[in-house]
This record gives sequence, C-alpha cells and structure tokens, in this order.
Amino acid sequence: MGSGKITQRLLQKIRSIQTIAERKSPLSSNSLKRNPKKQPPIEPSTTSIYKVPTNMRRVEPKAYDPNIISIGPYHRGLAELQAMEEIKKKFLNPLLDPIREQGGATFDTLFHAMKDLEEKARACYSETTRNLSSDEFVETLLVDGCFIIELFRDSIQPKTAHTPIFAPRWMLPILRRDMIMLENQIPWFVLSTLFELTHSSVTPNYTTHDHSLIDLALKFLNPLMPRDPKTLNQSIAVAQSSGGVEHLLGLFRSSFLPPSIILRGKQPHMIRSVKELQEAGVKLEKRENHAILDLSFTKGVLKIPPLFMEDYTGTLFRNLVAFEQCHPPCKPDFTSYLFFIDGLINSAEDVGLLHYARIIQHSLGSDGEVADLINNLCREVARDVDESYLHSLSRDLNKYCNQKGNRWRAELAHNYFSSPWTLISLISAILMLIMTFFQTFFAYASYHRECQEHKKSGLK
Repeated sequence: MGSGKITQRLLQKIRSIQTIAERKSPLSSNSLKRNPKKQPPIEPSTTSIYKVPTNMRRVEPKAYDPNIISIGPYHRGLAELQAMEEIKKKFLNPLLDPIREQGGATFDTLFHAMKDLEEKARACYSETTRNLSSDEFVETLLVDGCFIIELFRDSIQPKTAHTPIFAPRWMLPILRRDMIMLENQIPWFVLSTLFELTHSSVTPNYTTHDHSLIDLALKFLNPLMPRDPKTLNQSIAVAQSSGGVEHLLGLFRSSFLPPSIILRGKQPHMIRSVKELQEAGVKLEKRENHAILDLSFTKGVLKIPPLFMEDYTGTLFRNLVAFEQCHPPCKPDFTSYLFFIDGLINSAEDVGLLHYARIIQHSLGSDGEVADLINNLCREVARDVDESYLHSLSRDLNKYCNQKGNRWRAELAHNYFSSPWTLISLISAILMLIMTFFQTFFAYASYHRECQEHKKSGLK
C-alpha cells in the first residue's frame, strides 16, 4: 500500500479489514487514489489552532487540558490519554468494513488524502509540529478525524450491526468538553475532506446520510450550551452560510454570533450590577428562543437569553475567549458578552435576582459559586472596548439609569427600601406625618369652630 510507512501498530489493525474490502470491491485501491500533488505553500495567516497564552492558563490550567482524549498533535502521546487511542481506532474500522465498502474510500485513499493536506494542516498550528514525523502527523489527522466524524454520525444514528462501538454514556459530556478545547483541534478542512471521502461508505439506510457535517457537529455539541430546536436550526443555517470555519471550536463559536451587519463600537467601562439596574427601574426578562449573545434593551426592559451554568461551562467560555484573544480575524464577541455579564454580577445577590428572572440556572453549589466563576472568567483577558457589539445597548442602559427621574427612584429605593427596617422606618415616618397632619387639621377646625361660636354669642 502507498501508506506502508504508517506506524505498524495502526497498519496491523486495519490491514486485514482492508484486504477483505478490496477483494469484494469492484474498485481497486489504485483507482481510488487521489492526486498526490502537494498543496502550494501556505501563508502564516492561516494559523488558527493556538497554545493558550501563559497568563490565561495560569488562572485556570485545567480548563485547557483534555481529560480523556487527545485531538491533534499538541497533546498526542500523553500517558493519561492513551486509553482512548484504542477506542479511536475502533471508530475507524467500520469505515473500511467490507459490508459498507461499496465504492467508498479505501484506507489507502484516506491516507493519501491526508498526506496531500499535511503541509496545509501543519500551517494551522501556532506551535511547531515538527516533533512528529510525516507519517505520525498524517496518522493523527486520519485517526482523529475519522473518530470525530463517526462519533457525530453515531450520535444521531440508532445502533446497527455496522456502527462503531459506542462510547459509554458517561463519557460523552467529557468528550464534548475535551473536543471544544482550543489546543485540542484539527483543521476543519481535514474533517470536511474525510467526511466527503467516507460519505459513500455510509450505508443508505443510515439516518445520517443526508446530514451535512456542520449539521452533525452542532447537534452533537449542542448540550454544551443548549438551544431549543428552532434556535439551533437557525444557528446551523447561519453557520452553513458563513463559510470560513477554522475547526470545531470556531464552528461552535460562529453559530452563536450576532448578524455580520451589526455595528461594533466603543463600550462604556461602567456596567451597573443587576441590583443597581433594578433600583434604577430597569426590568429584567428572560429572552426566549434567542442565542446566548442576543441581548436587547428597549423601554426600560433588559432581555437576556437564558444561561445554564454547570461544571463545564467555565471551560467552554475560557476556550472561546482564548480563541478570540489569539485569532486576529475574530471579533471579541464572547469576550464582550462575558465582560458585560461580569459587570452585571457583583455578588451572590445579583445571581439570585437573575435566577428569579429565570435568566440564570445552575447546578453549582450556591449562587456565590456562580458569582465567583463568572467574575474570574475575564481575569488576565485584554478587553477590546472599541470592538464591542454591545456598545449601543450599554450606552442606552447607562443613559436610562442616568435620567433624573430614574436616579431619584434609585436613590429612594437605595435609601428607604434597601432593607425591611428602613422600609418600616419610612412607613412609620409617613404614618406619623399623616397623624400629625390630621391632628393639626382637627385642632385648627376645632379652634375655628370655637371662634365662630364666640362671634355669634357676642352679637347677641
């Protein structure tokens, strides 16, 4: 085979499957080989997979290190991740199964396709990958890419005799978390190429046969930041039309972005807390059927899409922000969103108010833990205030809070309604004032009546 230099361990696992497939297939491996012509030199601007900056990693190192699976070259070979290597290769085998091999891609075809993309793929990594030989790097693209594609297909496919061995259910949330990490990516064009080459290897009765790769990917990743079916389908349509996908993390991020026509500008530094906003008369409402970044403020009502906070939410946000910080073509939309949410939340009380408005739900221990998590997400993150998609909303919000009537209401609420005791004192003072008024009124009325009677008696 043209892939004779690939590591013996992987080749031995697949050779027997491939031999049977070629005997039964009317097409030889040579007839399916792709043009081995190399890609032209790649410009440095194609870099999209980065090592997380040291200052960001220092805040929460575990957020950037995979727990059970290595995808791509950065974490390849780590001892603690070796258990998944055998599972990944089992996901590759069914693509070459002789029963499914009816005019589909042979192993030789897939290997040469990855060989053609090697230099282009290496250029996507900010750190050198020259510690891996050509065959090791190509094997990484092939095995990891096929694992991801088959995992996506199987996630919505009922189990049949020819589907790969399913990962245990407990493993899926951890897999999603690991697969969304910035350092744990392979280029999207690698996945797209493997998806197209293996498309005819999928039997026609598979329910995934008519799904696009973007569709499968976003449906698989949706539990990380759940969207209702309508919103998810809208996001898939936006992602499919946007183009320029870098990798899974980039695709996931792009599916939440506001419309490209939105105007970005300088955002005010001061963002009032939830408590202060409510004291100024701002009402908080949950915004239904909208992506997480789609906030709005009209007529004194701030509408925020629901946010569910769990153990892995911090990891997801940190990697999205790290990508925006490292990748110049990215607008800092998730960064702007998190700085805004960070401004809203100064204490557990603010989290409680958002929870009461059904905006924040969480599975953490307390509202205080949620506040601490959110307040730490933007530590060591550079804030680009000139590129915020929330600049207009923030300006309108501050303008509303600064109006005299709203300021008076805020001061009244702060001075007299901040605790039950001040409220009781205020009510007591009002009652005393009313009683004093009536006492004075009745005393004056009594005096006036006596004067009138005195005048009448004098005339007589």
